[in-house]
Amino acid sequence: MLRAAQYLRMSSDNQRYSTANQRNAIAEYASQHGHKIVASYIDAGKSGLSLRGRDALKNLVSDALAVQRKFEAILVVDVKDGPAFRIPTRPPTMSSFAGKLGYA
Repeated sequence: MLRAAQYLRMSSDNQRYSTANQRNAIAEYASQHGHKIVASYIDAGKSGLSLRGRDALKNLVSDALAVQRKFEAILVVDVKDGPAFRIPTRPPTMSSFAGKLGYA
């Protein structure tokens, strides 16, 4: 079973993409694909246009870059298209993202 973290973010009161609905979609995806959610990172009421105030995302990246990670995958819901997808946490993938957040 693959250990996974989930990242939830919602910028408004749009219930279609509420953090509860995202959590449910990710749980269903995880169940169908043999993933176990071991960590949750939630930025409620945060815009996706800026990293300002998105502390959960910054913590997720920091944990993903740790030498001893708690998870091997990150599950999110793409609110533009709806489906959940998996992002491997291999260093090259996360390193370029971390650089954009000021971690590299």
